[in-house]
Amino acid sequence: MNIYFFNAFHNGDIHYSRTFVSNMIKDISKIHPDTNFFYYHKNPPECILDIENLQHIPYNEMKTGDIHRIRFYAEGDDIYINTWIGCWKISCVNDMMVHPQNEFRYIEVEPGGCTISGNEVLYQDTYDDMLNYFGIKLELPSTNECIPRIDYSHYHIKEIDKHIEETKDKFRKRIFISNGITLSGQSLNFNFDQIIYDVAPLYPDCAFYMTSEVPYSQELLPNVYNTRNIIGYDGCDLNENSYLSTKCDYIVGRASGPFAFSLVQENYMDKNKTICVISNNKFEGFWYDGGEVQYDWINTSGWTENITTMSIVKDKLIEFCER
Repeated sequence: MNIYFFNAFHNGDIHYSRTFVSNMIKDISKIHPDTNFFYYHKNPPECILDIENLQHIPYNEMKTGDIHRIRFYAEGDDIYINTWIGCWKISCVNDMMVHPQNEFRYIEVEPGGCTISGNEVLYQDTYDDMLNYFGIKLELPSTNECIPRIDYSHYHIKEIDKHIEETKDKFRKRIFISNGITLSGQSLNFNFDQIIYDVAPLYPDCAFYMTSEVPYSQELLPNVYNTRNIIGYDGCDLNENSYLSTKCDYIVGRASGPFAFSLVQENYMDKNKTICVISNNKFEGFWYDGGEVQYDWINTSGWTENITTMSIVKDKLIEFCER
């Protein structure tokens, strides 16, 4: 049997699927140890390199063509499982179409948007298909077990540990800022540079980690760091950024990219941290709103003026640094 996971969208979408994929690989392998597992997607293999027994294939090489709206598709012993929350509730097994109506999408599940609630419903439907069509009974993991976990030992974290150790007595707080643009349209894009130029000099005992390069003078702003310079890896460093976020007290970003990769078990379950999301949809921004972490939300729904958002973000950073 061959199982092909597939997702036609961005790194964050792949990240949110990682525990679902790893759990399925583990559980199915216990029942059918000869199963082969593949993942068709458009992103660097490094984004989920820590999932063992999984082969990565470029999305455009899918043998079925583009079926990104179909949730579950099977031909013989080849099973295709869509991990994208935006897919329709459609199954197609050996040319038999099930649930052909398109009115139900997983992002409509309460509380709405790209959230863990929608993912869990998607996963349950997939588990039901595995039982109904192939007699494979799998137990859906708990909500806690669906939260992304990353095995950071597969990634370039040595220099991060070194940096944290060397600066442990230098900074009172560490602030992780995912300042790149969002590709998903889930929040307003704006430039973080001026915010950092204004705030960082006021708090020399706070470190600011920027996931996208900010042009600045190290002499004038010695507490500002471009994360790639710390990580020292010239490639997909989303998981390395995620690891760095676990060392920080305040995590700021839009519902995309490195911010999505910071949404992991370690951060959600740390009562001493705060996650600040800038998004149009509160629940979609946080993806999961449980755990022990504290939450801040900056609502950009309907806004077109970057200056308003920048002012609020600046105030939030100052407020946190003052604590």
